[in-house]
Amino acid sequence: MIRALFVATVCVVLAACSSAPRAPYAWKAPFNEADFSSYNYSGKATVSGQAFLKTRGGDVKYGAGNIVSLTPATAFAREAASLADRSSDDNNTILASTPAAVIPKMKPYMRQTTADGNGNFSFAGLTPGDYYVECGVFWWTGKYTTGATVRKLISVKADEQVRVVLTE
Repeated sequence: MIRALFVATVCVVLAACSSAPRAPYAWKAPFNEADFSSYNYSGKATVSGQAFLKTRGGDVKYGAGNIVSLTPATAFAREAASLADRSSDDNNTILASTPAAVIPKMKPYMRQTTADGNGNFSFAGLTPGDYYVECGVFWWTGKYTTGATVRKLISVKADEQVRVVLTE
């Protein structure tokens, strides 16, 4: 009897602690390929910059060897960027709700490069518009990694050379 009562109590407690599965995230700005149409040709603008973070001790850690992404800031990309700072559980729900077909459709409009040893990067041949520039800056502290992904929204005008500092 005591054992049955204990098992029933544990079941009730576990049921109260478990969370119901989350509903898929409903995008307010669904992917629309027409939003990317103005980013579909080669321009004369350039974006260059440097990605780095400063440690609490004052050391500078560069985005050396890391991928730097340049993404057109369409309504879909703006919503995705605003969601990226949520908790990992929320991000997993959002990613699971993103149609798999979206990623290949965005790829032609996204650009990537690798930061050099000092975190420097450059993108040439850009058309005017708003873009997100993003780079991960991570390093080892003992047996753990630390750091962050740094992102900045920029505006580019025709034939302009924009310099970006990606840091927090």
